[in-house]
Amino acid sequence: FAIIIGIAVTYFVANLLAQGMMSLAPGGMGILFGILGAAGVAILAVWILVRLSFIAPETIAKRRIGVSSSWELTEDHYWPLLGFWIIWAIIAQVTQWATIPYVTPPGYFEAMQGADFTSREGMQQAMREANLAMAAGYDMSDMANVLRMLIGFFVNFLGSIVIAIAGAVSWKIMTDPDFAEPVKPLPAEPAQPA
Repeated sequence: FAIIIGIAVTYFVANLLAQGMMSLAPGGMGILFGILGAAGVAILAVWILVRLSFIAPETIAKRRIGVSSSWELTEDHYWPLLGFWIIWAIIAQVTQWATIPYVTPPGYFEAMQGADFTSREGMQQAMREANLAMAAGYDMSDMANVLRMLIGFFVNFLGSIVIAIAGAVSWKIMTDPDFAEPVKPLPAEPAQPA
């Protein structure tokens, strides 16, 4: 929890700094500073998350909070682990895109599609309509809303389980050399004489 709060605070402060640099710099330089600042924060957050990706399995296996163990274990394996987690992030993103129509209240996307984002008033109107659609999605007297929430809950729950298993298996492979050994084929039976 403390690590997540720390990352969130770091992101918030970096975002404020990037916005300040954007407002101070003239024209295109402000946008460039903003993009570079956001990219830097994203890279830092991903680096920290990968380095701490073994906290849960390490904590469960060793029965002590595994922050330092995860940090040390991932030190020489950052790039392979980054690729591993990118694959899982892509799978999660595709799953999320596939389920968004089933978990989003009706009217939300329609409010965004018909919006005039070229003016401040158009953006505010679109956000008002989208927020009203989202608020209507919490009306528990409508069974369609209950069903949407259940689908969202189960998709998130299953995603959490899959990510936890992926992390545990990768941790086990890195900490137990016998676990990663390929299974040797059984010896061929000798040919029977004719």
